[in-house]
Amino acid sequence: MHRPRSRPLTSILLALLAAAQCGCATEPPAPAVITAGDYAYANTLLDWLVEHTLLNGRVPGCAVAVATADKIVFQKTYGVREAGTNQPVTAATLFRAGSITKTLTALAVMHLAEQGRIDIDRPFADYVPDFRIKSDFKNAPPITVRMLLSHRSGLFSDYLGGIMGEKRLTQKELLDALGNQYLCFPPGRVFQYSNTGYGLLGILIERVTGVSYAEYMEREIFTPLGMTHSLLTEPPADAADLAAGHMPDPKTVVDGSDSQESPVPFLQIRDLPAGALLTDITDLTRYLQFLLADKQHGKSGIVSQRTFSEMQRVQFPESDSAFLATDYGLGLMRHVIRYQGVNDVVGHSGNVNGFYALLAWSPSLGIGIVLLTNSAAGYLPGYTVVSRALRAYGEARTGSRIPPTLPVPATPVTPDPAAYAELSGRYAVLGLTLEVRLRGDSLYVVQPELNRELMLSPCGNDRFTPVFMALGLFPVDIASFAGFDALTVSFQRREGQVRSLTVEAVPGEAVIRLVFVRENAAAMTGNGPEEALQTHLGRYRIVAGSRDREAIGLYFPTEEFELKVTDGRLFLGTVGLATNIGIYLVPVAADRALLAGTHESVLFTDRGIELLGLKAERR
Repeated sequence: MHRPRSRPLTSILLALLAAAQCGCATEPPAPAVITAGDYAYANTLLDWLVEHTLLNGRVPGCAVAVATADKIVFQKTYGVREAGTNQPVTAATLFRAGSITKTLTALAVMHLAEQGRIDIDRPFADYVPDFRIKSDFKNAPPITVRMLLSHRSGLFSDYLGGIMGEKRLTQKELLDALGNQYLCFPPGRVFQYSNTGYGLLGILIERVTGVSYAEYMEREIFTPLGMTHSLLTEPPADAADLAAGHMPDPKTVVDGSDSQESPVPFLQIRDLPAGALLTDITDLTRYLQFLLADKQHGKSGIVSQRTFSEMQRVQFPESDSAFLATDYGLGLMRHVIRYQGVNDVVGHSGNVNGFYALLAWSPSLGIGIVLLTNSAAGYLPGYTVVSRALRAYGEARTGSRIPPTLPVPATPVTPDPAAYAELSGRYAVLGLTLEVRLRGDSLYVVQPELNRELMLSPCGNDRFTPVFMALGLFPVDIASFAGFDALTVSFQRREGQVRSLTVEAVPGEAVIRLVFVRENAAAMTGNGPEEALQTHLGRYRIVAGSRDREAIGLYFPTEEFELKVTDGRLFLGTVGLATNIGIYLVPVAADRALLAGTHESVLFTDRGIELLGLKAERR
């Protein structure tokens, strides 16, 4: 997924804080007896799930396939390439696959590692000596290739300046810009999903091989896999079978009004290795079959089974998480989908400029599924479709029942106000803050800027179910209304101290976790860096004529912001919207503050402010 990271957070928070009722219909009944090799029910269920979960929502079109290593079990296309047209999606329709690209980039890096041309445990700067970045962390280890592959480099998610469009940064411009930025965390310590990190891996491939990333991928990865229609460059101007991405107007997302997706222009991204894959369902199915194939005795010729097993192994298992929490190998996600007795589902999702894609397979079941959609609205329903369908296909392939991993029952327990006081406080990610407040005998989670709150119904062990108080009197579990099968809020401790809050959403049989880090930032006291930064209070506007203009139109609800002190804390918020939102900053120097929770640096100058290359001038 290569875009500013608001999409997963927005999807789940809006569902959590403003539950929207969803329609339902009767699904096909499961057979009384399962016969190995009989996929009739699984095919019917998948077809029903797509029609009633994806197309019944706001997704104009999609393509889906299920395969084993040597057989395509199901492949079908649905809907249209662009809303408002009658152009059908076909097996040759090109979709953007977003961060599924990362799995291919990691495969290329490990291919070079097997050849002895890269040592993934060496510092990245050994291969790219002009890479520089500032750090507040003394005695921290250098960033290694393994850390970049597994999102433990300490880098931010995206360098926003010149991120996409015709005026996107060149590699040299990106490396020069990173020299003025700061790490968010010590390398190797925290899982922080980073598109920028994968962009750097593309530079690594080019430095080692002497050819462009796109050329290397086509020659060494796409051609051996038979992915003859896939691209990492912009599509030809006369491409006839190209899906259009669909996104909502960011203003409607913020104010909660009708957020119907509309077609958006194709903007190429800067960090090709993080999310530029353009592919069709035929090519992506071939890739799935390669992933399922026996690499010990097969003829893949790209990596050995030993290397591929290492790619699937969870790296740095004891590290903390910031924002998205997932078990991650080398370019591959683990354990997002789990079933009883089946804990080896591997895959990756992709989300880029109005497209959503998902790839998942189980080595033990020997079967997998791929989904391509042309709408950002495919995110949560896509997980429902893929997770539920994959289990049905696993049963059909093995001839055995595979019980779902049901959410832990949310059994209410007696409230404990004395213990709740310890959980109260602010929790933040990307500067966005949730406040946990104790009122009477109950805890509430509050989003102050949206003026919304949910009561937390206790289930024991620092775990709660968020409920809406209907008429202010009756608690209603909002999970089903929000389109989830379960929704919980839990608190995590380390060394006896409450360190984080995790929102865990279950669409279908997948688990999506968002981690909010507890903030202990002091109020603006007028001393030290707080005093210096108060001189920058006022209104700002994103620089006119900026090379980021195209990206701003897709993701930002406004170009005007105000830096002020709110509730004793430094706050950068939108101006002029029906519902104004913003981010909290933690001062650390006379010219720098950090986004609360994930620690991206905001830089201050006499003329304006800069966040990860995105600049705004004082008005």
